[in-house]
Amino acid sequence: MGLITKVHCFKYNNAEGYAPLREKLALTHGREFDALSVYQSADKLRADIEKLDGKQIELATKQLFNNQWNTVEGCITPLGARVFDWRHYRRISNGDAPLTFNGYWLEQTPEMIEIRSNIVTCGYCGRQYTDRPSGSWCDACLGSEYLAEDTLHLLKLIPVAEDVIKSGVRDGQPPEDVVARYHKEQQRCSVAREKKGHARMLRSLKLKIESVEKEFEAAKWMINHNVPMDNVIYYIHTDMFTFGWDTTLSSEARVRIEQRMEGFPYKWSFDKV
Repeated sequence: MGLITKVHCFKYNNAEGYAPLREKLALTHGREFDALSVYQSADKLRADIEKLDGKQIELATKQLFNNQWNTVEGCITPLGARVFDWRHYRRISNGDAPLTFNGYWLEQTPEMIEIRSNIVTCGYCGRQYTDRPSGSWCDACLGSEYLAEDTLHLLKLIPVAEDVIKSGVRDGQPPEDVVARYHKEQQRCSVAREKKGHARMLRSLKLKIESVEKEFEAAKWMINHNVPMDNVIYYIHTDMFTFGWDTTLSSEARVRIEQRMEGFPYKWSFDKV
């Protein structure tokens, strides 16, 4: 079950008309999402959202953001949609078309405010927690090969509502125990990645050896059965020997090859014309 809120659309012909609402929403919704658009907006959801003026929508709570939401499946579109707390479609003047100020905003219900305040998020990997306090530290990404020590402050968990890059809430150095866990996880994950890489390399080499051996046996078979080999190739990704890959085969050549390939022990085909 998601959260229920209501959509409110607006449209003003000038900045003066928009100003009172803009000042009001700045106090309750933070910064507007200002989407620059041309006379005919390219936003695919705009028309659908405008039809919802004054109506309720259902918001999903699986992954939260500080200024936007995903709706549940079936709401606005079959797969859901991305909606903002406050979106302004800033339209530039186009010929004789007047400049307008239009968009929409969502009612901020107590439930929406509460969930963004109670769920904390990592500034590096984006993982969100319901069972950890603000100010604790994420350990899900300590082993990431891309995580540098001078960016460990991003792992500080803060409420989704405060998760703004320029807020400064993640400034400062992490505690010593976080740094120690970072080095331990980096070492463990580095060894694990190396082992995984070795296994991947050996699988690749084994596949190459098997494919060469298969090609060798296939070549011997075709030589012994007088099959022309100047226009056949082995595709390792499909495990298929294919005739006609270089030049198109005539119908007569296809018949001869088909007769001579009778009993061939591997998969084979003619190239598509």
